Amino acid sequence: HIIAGERRWRAAQKARRHGVAHGHGGEIEPEPPRETDLRAVVDRAVARTRRVNPDVTIAVRGDGFEASVRAVTLERAIANLVRNAVQVSPEGGNVEVILRRSGDWATVRVLDCGPGITDHDLPRLFDRFYRGEGARERQGSGLGLAIVAQAVEQHRGTVESGNRARGGAVFTLRVPLR
Repeated sequence: HIIAGERRWRAAQKARRHGVAHGHGGEIEPEPPRETDLRAVVDRAVARTRRVNPDVTIAVRGDGFEASVRAVTLERAIANLVRNAVQVSPEGGNVEVILRRSGDWATVRVLDCGPGITDHDLPRLFDRFYRGEGARERQGSGLGLAIVAQAVEQHRGTVESGNRARGGAVFTLRVPLR
């Protein structure tokens, strides 16, 4: 009984760390929205990814402001975008993370200096288990961008991907402030 109880406790702790809670029937419920400083969420997401490649500079721009969000879920989504950007950027490259408030929306843009996204890959990037041509040589499961899409859906927001005019990719995540 003690071992089973400890397993349940560990599973609940893991679920809390990953932004979910268990309901009365054992089903997983999303993390509840809370007033949160979005700049702090972005800063934590970037801090989680700095170790991926210390030779790539990550610059964060934008002031902090409050929004009612699922902070752990949103942080994981932003960290996935930044991690991907760092992984595709060359040594000595730069990744920009820009946080902006526009009316009732928060926008996070992640811009890299990698090879960009092929036209063939663009429509499927957010599909579960899909790995674009450039991602197949790197470690991963093809779930990172699907997790981003799921997090954005939980926030009633949007996420878009595209290519920068001078090379590299840009991902734009938008969520309502309330």
